[in-house]
Amino acid sequence: MRYADFIDGVVALDPADERELFRRLDAGVIADAILSGRFLATTPVSVTELTTISTEGAAARRTLWRQMLAMVLTQARQSAANHRCSFEDLVQAGCVGLGEAIERYDERRGARFSTVAWTWIRRRIGEEVVRLRGARSRAVMRESAEVARVEEELMVQSQQVPRSEAIAKHMGKNTVWVQQRRAENWETDSNGLEYVPTSQDQPVGLDVPLLAALPGQERRVVALRHGFQGNPMSFEAVGEKLGMSASSVRRIEQRAFNRLRRHLEQARAA
Repeated sequence: MRYADFIDGVVALDPADERELFRRLDAGVIADAILSGRFLATTPVSVTELTTISTEGAAARRTLWRQMLAMVLTQARQSAANHRCSFEDLVQAGCVGLGEAIERYDERRGARFSTVAWTWIRRRIGEEVVRLRGARSRAVMRESAEVARVEEELMVQSQQVPRSEAIAKHMGKNTVWVQQRRAENWETDSNGLEYVPTSQDQPVGLDVPLLAALPGQERRVVALRHGFQGNPMSFEAVGEKLGMSASSVRRIEQRAFNRLRRHLEQARAA
């Protein structure tokens, strides 16, 4: 598809033109509602007049689409290059965001439409990047981090990996919710009862109980950083794979080492 065909000859709108287009758009929406019988006209108006207003509203919508399509293409192209995602898919997502911006925009609030449109375009393209790459959304990451924090607290108290039921009770959540956050992000077993290292998680001769002493988040970071799942990876590479910053990976690794050190000291003392 040649997107340039849709934006050739587009001239930048000044604020007055922009307001006029949205007034026509709003009037066209009302005219459509009256024509379909969903609204009743408070003043006498003919079908011909309503049809004309509706046509002008549709034309205003097309003008706004053409005006902002270049913004969609720019953002989609940058995101496709940065994240190695399908350009076409990102354009579609950006167009969804542009459509939402057109529907939601209220010129009486004083903001330029381009500002509102940019926000919605970036939001939808960002969500599509997350979906295409299989990464975790920020909401899931926050929830999983909270589960990991509670899990660590309970593990320190009981000196064993807590069950999902115990975490759920502590957080006031249901067990299924906790199991999903553990399984999706920190790769626990499907029952969420204990951490089960897989053959890819451990090198030959690794002490399984020692590895199991780490919560899933820390175990995953240590496994990736030190080559338990292939070649050793840098902090940056691990962070990109797990959807977190390099500094977060570094802190998690240090926390894991401290935990293992305490575990070994307790084992020697026993």
